[in-house]
Amino acid sequence: MIDEAGSPLLVDFGKARQLKTVDDDQTTSMEGTYMFLPPESCAFDSTSYSMKKADVWALGVTIYILTFNHLPFDIGQTEMDIMEKICTFNLEFESR
Repeated sequence: MIDEAGSPLLVDFGKARQLKTVDDDQTTSMEGTYMFLPPESCAFDSTSYSMKKADVWALGVTIYILTFNHLPFDIGQTEMDIMEKICTFNLEFESR
Protein backbone atom coordinates (compact mmCIF):
# COMPACT_ATOMS: atom_id res chain seq x y z
CA MET A 1 0.00 0.00 0.00
CA ILE A 2 1.02 3.60 -0.60
CA ASP A 3 -0.09 6.49 1.65
CA GLU A 4 -1.34 9.87 0.40
CA ALA A 5 2.23 11.24 0.35
CA GLY A 6 3.39 8.39 -1.92
CA SER A 7 5.30 6.57 0.84
CA PRO A 8 5.10 2.75 1.01
CA LEU A 9 3.32 1.25 4.02
CA LEU A 10 3.92 -2.15 5.59
CA VAL A 11 0.61 -3.96 5.87
CA ASP A 12 1.31 -7.61 6.79
CA PHE A 13 2.52 -7.93 10.36
CA GLY A 14 1.86 -11.66 10.77
CA LYS A 15 5.50 -12.44 11.65
CA ALA A 16 6.42 -9.00 13.04
CA ARG A 17 8.02 -8.42 16.41
CA GLN A 18 9.11 -5.32 18.27
CA LEU A 19 12.88 -4.93 18.56
CA LYS A 20 14.09 -4.35 22.13
CA THR A 21 17.23 -2.45 21.06
CA VAL A 22 18.64 -0.98 17.85
CA ASP A 23 21.06 -3.92 17.59
CA ASP A 24 18.39 -6.57 18.28
CA ASP A 25 17.77 -7.09 14.58
CA GLN A 26 19.39 -10.46 13.82
CA THR A 27 17.38 -13.62 13.19
CA THR A 28 17.88 -17.15 11.93
CA SER A 29 14.20 -17.62 11.09
CA MET A 30 12.96 -18.19 7.53
CA GLU A 31 9.39 -17.11 8.19
CA GLY A 32 7.43 -15.18 5.62
CA THR A 33 6.48 -15.43 1.96
CA TYR A 34 9.23 -17.33 0.15
CA MET A 35 9.36 -15.04 -2.90
CA PHE A 36 10.20 -12.07 -0.66
CA LEU A 37 12.96 -13.71 1.44
CA PRO A 38 16.41 -12.10 1.07
CA PRO A 39 19.31 -14.15 -0.34
CA GLU A 40 21.08 -14.30 3.03
CA SER A 41 18.11 -16.11 4.58
CA CYS A 42 18.00 -18.67 1.75
CA ALA A 43 21.71 -19.51 1.75
CA PHE A 44 22.43 -22.82 3.49
CA ASP A 45 25.66 -21.48 4.99
CA SER A 46 23.97 -18.44 6.57
CA THR A 47 23.82 -18.32 10.36
CA SER A 48 21.79 -15.13 10.84
CA TYR A 49 20.70 -12.04 8.95
CA SER A 50 19.33 -8.55 9.56
CA MET A 51 15.54 -8.28 9.75
CA LYS A 52 15.70 -4.58 8.82
CA LYS A 53 17.69 -5.35 5.67
CA ALA A 54 15.29 -8.21 4.89
CA ASP A 55 12.39 -5.72 5.04
CA VAL A 56 14.20 -3.40 2.63
CA TRP A 57 14.80 -6.37 0.28
CA ALA A 58 11.10 -7.32 0.43
CA LEU A 59 10.12 -3.71 -0.31
CA GLY A 60 12.47 -3.74 -3.32
CA VAL A 61 10.91 -6.96 -4.62
CA THR A 62 7.45 -5.42 -4.14
CA ILE A 63 8.40 -2.27 -6.06
CA TYR A 64 9.93 -4.41 -8.84
CA ILE A 65 6.67 -6.38 -9.10
CA LEU A 66 4.60 -3.19 -9.19
CA THR A 67 6.88 -1.75 -11.90
CA PHE A 68 7.32 -4.78 -14.17
CA ASN A 69 4.27 -6.90 -13.24
CA HIS A 70 6.33 -10.02 -12.39
CA LEU A 71 8.93 -11.25 -9.91
CA PRO A 72 12.57 -10.41 -10.68
CA PHE A 73 13.32 -14.17 -10.93
CA ASP A 74 11.62 -17.39 -12.03
CA ILE A 75 10.20 -19.17 -9.01
CA GLY A 76 10.45 -22.84 -10.06
CA GLN A 77 8.22 -25.58 -8.73
CA THR A 78 9.14 -26.00 -5.05
CA GLU A 79 10.20 -23.92 -2.06
CA MET A 80 13.77 -25.15 -2.59
CA ASP A 81 13.62 -23.96 -6.23
CA ILE A 82 12.49 -20.52 -5.06
CA MET A 83 15.33 -20.24 -2.52
CA GLU A 84 17.92 -21.40 -5.08
CA LYS A 85 16.67 -18.79 -7.60
CA ILE A 86 16.81 -16.01 -5.00
CA CYS A 87 20.43 -16.88 -4.17
CA THR A 88 21.64 -17.22 -7.77
CA PHE A 89 19.66 -14.94 -10.09
CA ASN A 90 21.22 -11.92 -11.80
CA LEU A 91 18.93 -8.92 -11.56
CA GLU A 92 18.35 -7.21 -14.88
CA PHE A 93 16.05 -4.26 -15.41
CA GLU A 94 14.03 -4.33 -18.58
CA SER A 95 12.47 -1.30 -20.19
CA ARG A 96 8.83 -0.62 -19.40
